Amino acid sequence: MHEITAEVEAIAVRSGIQDGIVHVFNRNYGHEQAWHDGNGHSHLQATLMGPEISVPLAAGRLILGTWQQIFHLEADIKPRTRRIVVTVMGE
Repeated sequence: MHEITAEVEAIAVRSGIQDGIVHVFNRNYGHEQAWHDGNGHSHLQATLMGPEISVPLAAGRLILGTWQQIFHLEADIKPRTRRIVVTVMGE
């Protein structure tokens, strides 16, 4: 698990957008590369959790609950290099 809240918020701040949506997506899903290597459970975890999240943005800040954070959870059985795509939309 990789906590990435600060990095996502920094991208949102640099965008200059004050109110809108921040969308975080794990672009290199990678599970299609499984070649009978025992990671069937990884497919199920990824399907249930999904590869993306959208977070409201107001006054240039992410709107998260007191204990909420943004995490990247690697569900595969071996380390992978992932590229996280963050899109900020609004005004």
